[in-house]
Amino acid sequence: MRHTSPTRAAQIGRRTRPMWETWRRRGVAAVLALGVVTATTGCAGLPDRSEPMQGNQVGAPIMPPVRQHLPGPADGAGPESIVFGFVTAGSATTDDYSAARHYLTGALPDSWAPRSRTVQIFATDNSLSAQRLSTDDSTVTIRLTGAMAATVDADGRYHELPAPRQHTADFRLTKTNGQWRIAHLPDDFGIWLDAFYFNRTYQPFLVQYSAPSARTLIPDRRFFPVTQSLSTSLARALLEPVPDYLRGAVTTGFPDSTRLSVDAVTVNGGTAQVDLTSAALGSGAEERRAALAQAVATLTQATAVTQVSLQVDGRPLAVVGAPGEPREASELGYTTAPEKATDQVVVRQGAALIPMSANALRAGVPLPPGGSLPSINSGFSEMSIAPDLKDIAATSSDGRGMLRWRQDPTSGATTSTVLPAFGTGLVRPSYDAKGSLWTAGVDPHGASMIWVVDTRGEVSQALPRPLSTPWLSGRAVSAIAAATDGQRLAVIMKDSAGRTTIGVCGVLRGPDDRPTGLTAPLMIGGSIVSATSVTWQSAYQLAVLGKLNRNAEPRPLTIGLDGRTDGADLPVVQGAVSVLALGSGRLGVVTNQGRLWLSVAGGWQDTLAATDAVAP
Repeated sequence: MRHTSPTRAAQIGRRTRPMWETWRRRGVAAVLALGVVTATTGCAGLPDRSEPMQGNQVGAPIMPPVRQHLPGPADGAGPESIVFGFVTAGSATTDDYSAARHYLTGALPDSWAPRSRTVQIFATDNSLSAQRLSTDDSTVTIRLTGAMAATVDADGRYHELPAPRQHTADFRLTKTNGQWRIAHLPDDFGIWLDAFYFNRTYQPFLVQYSAPSARTLIPDRRFFPVTQSLSTSLARALLEPVPDYLRGAVTTGFPDSTRLSVDAVTVNGGTAQVDLTSAALGSGAEERRAALAQAVATLTQATAVTQVSLQVDGRPLAVVGAPGEPREASELGYTTAPEKATDQVVVRQGAALIPMSANALRAGVPLPPGGSLPSINSGFSEMSIAPDLKDIAATSSDGRGMLRWRQDPTSGATTSTVLPAFGTGLVRPSYDAKGSLWTAGVDPHGASMIWVVDTRGEVSQALPRPLSTPWLSGRAVSAIAAATDGQRLAVIMKDSAGRTTIGVCGVLRGPDDRPTGLTAPLMIGGSIVSATSVTWQSAYQLAVLGKLNRNAEPRPLTIGLDGRTDGADLPVVQGAVSVLALGSGRLGVVTNQGRLWLSVAGGWQDTLAATDAVAP
């Protein structure tokens, strides 16, 4: 850009021509010309514009990150060029942002701490622009403005915006040895990235915790920059307190105040050596086993790590009965959170319930009614079925009643009853693998409520029990779905203004494993403006039937626990009313025309007639 030297009066308030595209092209060229860094496990694919897009399915190969070496400040560069260059250089996360620090002066190169501040993500198709607010011979203030589509906080939580929002930051520059450099940043300034760079420098990873009453690992999911210090970042996250939405619902084997005793996790021959402070010695045998299982499942996501060794001040931390340096959590007796038994689908045709295998469903060949499953009265519309197919619940069409059916697993005897009235506006119920049946609605006093039924007792005695949920005040529940691990519950809510929010809360359980409460939820899926149906697509991802704008048709959307929404890259199914997850990234949709459609090869297959369908 050509730049003249107007008077100070003319400079004040003058908006320069954006140079961001020039700098972005330079950065892209630098990225593409360099080698690829070793890929790490996880799902890649942040949308490169404000409207979310379909991400890779679980287990699919990811787009590898790239090692970026961007150019430093050019001699004689003007203030705008320095600011744009600094923002571009912030996408090079290696070497502690050393490229970006070359644009700073004074104490700022040492005091700037981008990893502890929010990452602002702006849409690729929206250019940044710069405006001079003040200037003299040695000082100039530049205001940078961009359309932000999302943010990632210091904990790695991705927060979507329903639409891009203008965000500004003021930079004060001074001359150092005749060259413009940035002398002052906003106190909360971290880094600004467009989606192109974010896709290639940040990826989501699982941070694993332990279920309180079983050797099961429950995942949280967050974004981390993919650098050579990834294993260190994951270890530090693992040692932090359990996230609020899981506190009490999961445990950790690492005692409070345990930290790394050195600055970094070292990896030698594939073994991550995690050296801890002496606080780790305060743990018992089972806690140490849990800590090692958590570390193995979390740190082996980094490609260079194949096994983990926990140490305290350079000496191995003894774990009774554990192999010296385990490669998998299963070697310690731990399993990961279970997925749904997706080989089975129960299709409802009128009153008949038809269990089908996934292959038979894809072939569109219905099986004849029969077997042990009951007929369901047409007055009960939305149903759920337990993983063993021995327990069924359905809500009445008017939302005022619930039918319950149970087959004794030993005698084969069946019991069916309509539960005494306990609420209105009841949503589709949901089972978990711990014998709990969940539903939600409005209690007799007009308050939104979530109830749980213990299915382990007699059907006639197992009545819905309300749980304290103060965070539901002012909100109505549209749908719920229990994770099969029994430790988490997904909730779609709507406030009095009609705004939709989607949250995941932890399930608090007593010594007898019965639910005693729910944590305040982690809110995710901020770009979704409306949603009516939800299911767990995996242990760390939801599928909902929702809208990304008010005028759109509802469509299947996936939301990771990291907070990112992927708009399914599939055509809209007209009249869709519910969504179900069928494993391997496949989804099913039931329509108000009484048909079940399956996602197949980027499109939809109309399979067979279905009043309803559930995947246990």
